[in-house]
Order: sequence, then structure tokens, then C-alpha cells
Amino acid sequence: MDDPALDPRVRTGLVKGLDRLNRAIGTYFFFFRALEEHLNPLPDGQLSVLDIGSGHGAFPIRLARKGKLGRHSLRVVGSDVVPAYVEAAEAEARKSKAPVEFRTVDALKLDRLKDRFDVITCTQAIHHFPPDFLAELMARARANAR
Repeated sequence: MDDPALDPRVRTGLVKGLDRLNRAIGTYFFFFRALEEHLNPLPDGQLSVLDIGSGHGAFPIRLARKGKLGRHSLRVVGSDVVPAYVEAAEAEARKSKAPVEFRTVDALKLDRLKDRFDVITCTQAIHHFPPDFLAELMARARANAR
């Protein structure tokens, strides 16, 4: 899927197939449950979530459509370093009427973001990163999340 020479229609088909698989096996349910458990100790109110490496946006779209986890309402932002993926995610969000924003973001430049987020996730992209990049990504996310 990461091959730049791959036809965008083929890539989109693969991504949609992966999304169907994730729904079928309950991946999103487990992500939501783990995130809710992580957020439970925080005071009630709205929390902001930035998802890094959102690709075509399946996770942040579903999270935004859910609207809240436990006692917390959510402001959801998805991101990817590939502008074409951000455009595809925006189109899917409009189509599904999901209240989510998408941005082109380099995960190693989180300190350059104008706003901070309560929680930064990287739900389905970690396997794409080599260990040294992943370590830096996690350190930057931790430093930039409230």
C-alpha cells in the first residue's frame, strides 16, 4: 500500500478492505475501549485527540462519529504526511458527515503545530515505521500531548 507507483484506485480498494476487516474483527471497538480506559481518570469535559498516520481516515472518522468516550466529548483531528491521503480522508469524512478535521502533519514535527492536543494516537500506522523513527515519534507525541 505504501508503494507510490500503486494506482490510487487499487490503494483505495485495499484500504476499504482493511477497514471492513477492522470492523469485522472489532479492532475499532478495542481501540475505543482502550482509549476510554486511558481517559477515565481525567476530569469531565471535552478532550482533543490527534491521530497520527491516519491514512484514509477510518479510525478518526469512526471516533468522531462516536462523539464521546465515557464522560468525555471529543474533538478529533486526523493527520498524515501524505497530502493525497488527507484529501481522501476529508472526502470520506464529508461523505459520512463525520465532525473531524484532517491535516497534513509530519509526525516528527509535532512541536511545530499551532495547537496542542490532550491525547495523540497512532492507531494503525506504527508498523510502517522503523524502530528509530518510532522511538522519536513516541517521544515527540508524549512531549506534545497534554
